[in-house]
Amino acid sequence: MNIYKGFNENEISALEDIKNACICKKIKAYIIGGAVRDSILKVKTKDIDLCIEENPLSIIKSLKSLKDYVYYEKFQTATLYFNNNVNVDLIRCRKETYLQDGMLPIVEPATIVDDIYRRDFTVNALAYDIIEDEIIDIYEGINNINNKIIKSIHKNSYKEDCTRIFRAIKYSVRYDFKIVDDFIFEELIEKNILDTISVERYVKELYLICGEDKWVEMLRKCCKYGIIALDFNALGKNVLNSNQNEKFLNMIYCSKDKRLNKALIKNSFLNKELLNPIRKFVLNRKKVEEGLLKAQNNYDIYVVLKGMTKYELMLFSWNKNIEYKIHNYVNNIVKFHKVMGGEEIKKIIQSDGKIIGVIKENILRRNLNMLINFNYSTKNMGEILYDIEHKYR
Repeated sequence: MNIYKGFNENEISALEDIKNACICKKIKAYIIGGAVRDSILKVKTKDIDLCIEENPLSIIKSLKSLKDYVYYEKFQTATLYFNNNVNVDLIRCRKETYLQDGMLPIVEPATIVDDIYRRDFTVNALAYDIIEDEIIDIYEGINNINNKIIKSIHKNSYKEDCTRIFRAIKYSVRYDFKIVDDFIFEELIEKNILDTISVERYVKELYLICGEDKWVEMLRKCCKYGIIALDFNALGKNVLNSNQNEKFLNMIYCSKDKRLNKALIKNSFLNKELLNPIRKFVLNRKKVEEGLLKAQNNYDIYVVLKGMTKYELMLFSWNKNIEYKIHNYVNNIVKFHKVMGGEEIKKIIQSDGKIIGVIKENILRRNLNMLINFNYSTKNMGEILYDIEHKYR
């Protein structure tokens, strides 16, 4: 079976370059995992992983069309960047040993058979020998693809690395496959198997799910198995399906899960632009929502929301009871939050001290509630001073 039918001309060109270099060095080379699976399914693959039974450095300098590469010494892997804009992950075949469930494995160089065994599911445990033009299928991966089945390689697979549960759900929904060994999930989750992995890996798997087209269905399935608890009322509502960050934030808003909320506060996987708003939301959600519900005017809304980033505002926008106030703040209120400087006010009232701050606050209150940018002079500053004396003291 020639799986090259699943690749475009540029990808085939890059793979041929690697193939020729391996032939010269008498090194066996295999396309591995998802690229083989997707080619059989006749869907476009996202990534090309290629295994060899030597250090990638042994062939990299022989590649004629290579533009650049990044080498990772610890696992002896490299990401190759070709002149035709194709990227390939070149991996040394390895085997993995788990000393403890949930821990990252100990890795050592091995054969393609060992590398296939370390894969998560039979449908991903396929290798294509690019030199001999043949598929290596030890665990009936092709048969399971044809029968639309997700099945782990061995009985301890989910226990060794419970992130495979997330991926089983992801693949089952993405390809409409049945997970035949999902009976294991309930037992493992009841034993708190998710506590064996770091919060970074836990959050990462959920973030990756939110990058999928069928993310809502995948999250619902996660809830079904007890992996996460979500309120479905707002899940997937008013979300751009192409925006992974927005989908992830929507999931956070819908969370009823204490483990997830704790993980979000502690994790360091997310970048700060996303992480900081999420942490503030988790910690201050009740206070902000109550403040907005009590807000009587634009100024009150401004006091609650001022300084919030777009992601913080987005998180609160899924609350139907305060949605219109968020909308009003973003589209109207923030346009009128700038007021006269302290020096200008001093010149007008010929005074200094705390009164300047009070005046600025009252000008801001008027501007926001009336939605105007009004500049005060000696003639009309009296209105502000009168208000301060009689209404806001």
